[in-house]
Amino acid sequence: MLWQIKEKAPIEFLEKFPEYPPLLLQLLWNRNLKEKKQIDDFLNPDYSQLHDPMLLPNIERAIERIKKALENKEKIIIWGDYDCDGICASTILYTVLKDLGVDERNIDVYIPDRNREGYGLNIPQLNEVIKNQASLIITVDCGITDFEEIEYANKFGVDIIVIDHHVFPEKRIAAYSIINPKDPASKYPLPNIAATAVVFKMITALLNSYDKNFLEKRNIKEGYEKWFLDLVCIATLADGMPLYDENRIFVKYGLFVISKTKRIGLKTLMKKCGLIPEIDEFNLVTSLNEWDLNFILIPRLNAMGRMEHASTSFELLNCISEEEALHLVDRLEFKNRERQNVANIVFETVENLISKMPKIPAVIFEGNKNWLPGILGFVCGKICEKYYRPVFLYSISNGVVIGSCRSIPEFNLAEALDKLRDLLIEGGGHPFAAGFKIKTENIEKFKTEILKYAENQLKEEDLTPKIEAEMEILPDEINFEIYDAIKSLAPFGKDNPKPIFILNNVEIADYRKVGNGENHLKMKLKFIDKETNIIKFFNAIGFGLSFWTDQLKIGDKINILFSLEENKWNGNRELELKIIDLKFVNN
Repeated sequence: MLWQIKEKAPIEFLEKFPEYPPLLLQLLWNRNLKEKKQIDDFLNPDYSQLHDPMLLPNIERAIERIKKALENKEKIIIWGDYDCDGICASTILYTVLKDLGVDERNIDVYIPDRNREGYGLNIPQLNEVIKNQASLIITVDCGITDFEEIEYANKFGVDIIVIDHHVFPEKRIAAYSIINPKDPASKYPLPNIAATAVVFKMITALLNSYDKNFLEKRNIKEGYEKWFLDLVCIATLADGMPLYDENRIFVKYGLFVISKTKRIGLKTLMKKCGLIPEIDEFNLVTSLNEWDLNFILIPRLNAMGRMEHASTSFELLNCISEEEALHLVDRLEFKNRERQNVANIVFETVENLISKMPKIPAVIFEGNKNWLPGILGFVCGKICEKYYRPVFLYSISNGVVIGSCRSIPEFNLAEALDKLRDLLIEGGGHPFAAGFKIKTENIEKFKTEILKYAENQLKEEDLTPKIEAEMEILPDEINFEIYDAIKSLAPFGKDNPKPIFILNNVEIADYRKVGNGENHLKMKLKFIDKETNIIKFFNAIGFGLSFWTDQLKIGDKINILFSLEENKWNGNRELELKIIDLKFVNN
């Protein structure tokens, strides 16, 4: 793995803000935060800083059509995606429209079966919608590339409002209204927000368009919309949105709302997972963090969409009894374990195929008719992370190829799929994560074209695994003052990663294998200050790094790449170095 260090902040910048520790200033510089207002807004994100929802394209037209549907008691279908973002977006829109007075008989949520129907609109289900006399479909987290399906619905007088956030195609769909911050005509300041965030902005504008007396009669009080920040937060993290600007506000406040959530299902799921947040009401602070969501809650909410049907997760977010919630949580837990087992089998199969290759290609492209489409994105991510190259995996269902892909910064999936749109039934997504559907007879040609595209886009050095450290740190700088300064940058995520540092020339005082299966490396590291002869010891852990024990010995000098973590027990605090990689000194 290639270690890179970010450019040092100039001395003028460090001197400009003497109120902050130099290490924190370097971290701010690395995040391109160089002006006082930028820094203050980042370190103190405030709900009042959210952008005006009316800057979103076509939002007025969409609101007028929704209000008309409510007044005329039209039947409305919310058509969502089967992942966390789609489920959360569907829940917000469904709840708000019901609270505004839509009769339950006149509103329905349709979430396709991922493994049977695939992504987005489909004509067989549209025929059911037409047959049931629905006159308005609102897609959330999908629809932006459903050209044929939207034209089909238009023929039958069904209006479609598309609320999406995926890459805007060159050709424009013929929808009644398209609300997408990536629309080239958009004036919205932040194009990269989750679909749930787009829905949140839309319902905020919708509520603002009503008279206050009307809202009060419907028991919609001031601040009503803030209770949806739990779902906006979950979706923002689940879809890997960049954690700056508005997204940072969504996650900061959303974590607090999740900690106080009124949703029985979410509360039950957290309890089952052992997440019992500590809350500071006065400062709107919670012990719940982005790691808890990314590695505990989100995988469980996504598991049903991957393995069976996402309607279970939707039901959990909308259930009103604890008994029902317990039943749904148990189902999610079971499916999440099953998802892990099935994904491991596919991962090992792909690993075996790679091991037989004379050379690992620039793009890993594999398929199997027996693979479950829903877990392929997850496996793609693991393969991509390990081999540092784009990965395309596919299955065959009902004579159609359904695939997922994940990528590295040097290869934009959304652009690649858009270039090959003529070969696809449908496809699209984000630069790092996308999906596709294709006729079986076109799969080899599609693979050839992807490999050809990669040859033009990628150089050999682009495929070298690399990780970027914020800076080299000295042993004396590892203390709680610095840790608290780092913590002020949370929540962490895309474009605001948890800081990684390099510590050079430390001595191994002790090491051993730990954990189930002894997969992890536990170390005690020693540093002697040459000037003062003071000895400092650091506890360190390297998850999945126990293979190093065959090469290590006490007294070895090493350089480490690490993040700084805190361990708490019985009221005590201790800093621990979480090792990501290590190198022997002079190697």
